[in-house]
Amino acid sequence: VTQIESTLRTVSYLLPASFSSPARTEYVYSALNLLSFYHDSILPPAPHPSPHARYTRWWTNSNAIYKLVARALVVLKTVELAIEMRVSEKRRESTVVALESIKTLLRLLLLFLTRRRPTIYPPIAERDTIDPTLSHPSSSSSSSPSPPSSPLIQTTWKGARTGRTRPTIASIRARTRAPNGSTPGFLQGRVRGLDEIRRPKELVVPLGGAWEIVGEIIHILRPLIYVMLLKKYGRRDPIPFFSSLAIEYATFKLFSLHIQKRRTTTPASEVEKGEKERRERQFWKYLFRGPVWEAWTKPHLQRISGALEGKPLLGLFSTYVDLYVPLIEEYYYCKPSIPFHLRGVYSCGTFTTDTS
Repeated sequence: VTQIESTLRTVSYLLPASFSSPARTEYVYSALNLLSFYHDSILPPAPHPSPHARYTRWWTNSNAIYKLVARALVVLKTVELAIEMRVSEKRRESTVVALESIKTLLRLLLLFLTRRRPTIYPPIAERDTIDPTLSHPSSSSSSSPSPPSSPLIQTTWKGARTGRTRPTIASIRARTRAPNGSTPGFLQGRVRGLDEIRRPKELVVPLGGAWEIVGEIIHILRPLIYVMLLKKYGRRDPIPFFSSLAIEYATFKLFSLHIQKRRTTTPASEVEKGEKERRERQFWKYLFRGPVWEAWTKPHLQRISGALEGKPLLGLFSTYVDLYVPLIEEYYYCKPSIPFHLRGVYSCGTFTTDTS
């Protein structure tokens, strides 16, 4: 399923040059992402889920309201650019403000539904890569030579006191293919990490002090504040840009201090580290906003595009820059960022976007 989705999504990268309207390309891409989201909801979970999947799936299974709110947020973010392209230019600003208002309300609900835990994105479990050797051990073992089938090797033994049947050391060595029959090598593979022994809800510690809670609320309100300032001052005015950047930096420092303060005896979980890295990567999007975009990023992209124009293979970059620079300037949700998820979602053609 993942390979089919990836192939269809790759094909959609070439659609802007073939279709008369970029909106049609985004409709196709949004539909593919919704299909991928549906597949995630029906496919069985991996035998060894990631810490993020364990945390989000625990909240999804234990709280029906959380499940509804989280899915609504993901679906809304999947189709937000398609909605912006669908409305007329006169209603575009008010539509963006309305979308950000709904997303802000959903994030605030997630904050309080998780009992004042920092909002983790995405709020639902992503599709984990399943290792066939782990999910189907019987098939892998049956395809390999099986020394225990020899009558000279006993595969099990029965305890005299308990009467329970256990595998023998010889059968374990043969099944795991441990080097030189290494039993410590087999035991090392069974060691569990700290995140594996933590309960799912303990993977993210709750916010403690008032400043931590206020900082997280401001972090959630930041996109709405930014679009309202854009509506008042315009995209080229420095006030929305520097206001949003200042809020982003302040809330990021508060989140970093929260992790350091709450994780004094044990290290931060992979979920908290991943969320911190995600918020840190959000600073890249300011290269495509406001005065920095107009004065530095766009001229550099156009200069590189002009230098590569007409050259074999490298000219493709020039073509895509010419196609998507006008879209980045016209649509609020069409802004590239550094992709970091296992599968690219929330797109503007070939670019991927994250939270607003």
